[in-house]
Amino acid sequence: MTKQTSRTPSHDIEPVFISRWSTKAVGKPADKSALPELLQSANQPSDRLPLSSLVSDGRFAFAWAE
Repeated sequence: MTKQTSRTPSHDIEPVFISRWSTKAVGKPADKSALPELLQSANQPSDRLPLSSLVSDGRFAFAWAE
């Protein structure tokens, strides 16, 4: 005879996975001075090429590429 416990059977518990690559940010962004040197000099959105200048050929070509 098996002993009954008051715990919930394991088949009733849904697993919860917490990804370290989660897309939800917590807190505030750090000041630039608090970041490592390489991150301080990282590209800012204004330094990036506009999406319209990126062109891909072949099967994955952008629909708007000329």
